[in-house]
Amino acid sequence: MSKLNDTLADITSRYKILDVIGSGSYGTVQCAKRLKDNVLVSIKTVRHQDKDPSEIFFLNKLKNVEGVISLYEYRVCRDNYILIMEYFKTDLYDFWDKNLPLPKSTIKRILFQIVEICTTLFGLNVYHGDLKMENIVIRPETLKIKLIDFGSAGYVNKKRKICGTKHYLPPEYHELRIYKPEKALVWSIGIILLELVT
Repeated sequence: MSKLNDTLADITSRYKILDVIGSGSYGTVQCAKRLKDNVLVSIKTVRHQDKDPSEIFFLNKLKNVEGVISLYEYRVCRDNYILIMEYFKTDLYDFWDKNLPLPKSTIKRILFQIVEICTTLFGLNVYHGDLKMENIVIRPETLKIKLIDFGSAGYVNKKRKICGTKHYLPPEYHELRIYKPEKALVWSIGIILLELVT
C-alpha cells in the first residue's frame, strides 16, 4: 500500500466524511465527524508542489492566535497535503448574503475583530495575503470570526509572489505592480467594509 493510501486509510478510520463544503482548482474541503468524540472538523485536501506548504507552516506558527482557524493535524503526501481543522459552517460572504442588510452594530463588531486579528498577525510579522469575505468564517450566534486559508500568507518584511484575489488587491498593485502588505491590508479591509454595508 502506498504512503497516500496509508494516509487516506488512517483518516477514514478516524473520521466520517459528511459533506463537501467546497471544491475548486486548489482541491476540496469536506465536513467530517471525528469518530472518537463526534466533533465536526473540516478536512482540506490541496494539490501542491512544495515540500513544506506555507499554509501548514503559518497555521502552526499562528496556533496561539485566537482569530486564526485551528489546525488539528495534517499529512503531507506526494501530490497533495491534507489539513484537518476546526469546523465553521458559515463564511462571512454567506452570512452577509443571508442577512441583508446587516445592522451597523453587527458590521462594527465584525470589522473590529478583523482589524484586531490582522494587527496581531502584523505584530508577529505575518500577513494573510488573501483577505476577503470568503476567507473569514463566522459563528452567526456569537458573531465570532476567524481567518482561514493561509496559502498566500507571508512575512511582512520578505518579498513573496503575490497570490491574492484581484478584486481585493490595491490600485498600486494593478497599476505599478507595487505590493506593500500594510497598505494592501487596509485596502482589503476597506473593500470588505464596502461589501458589508451595501
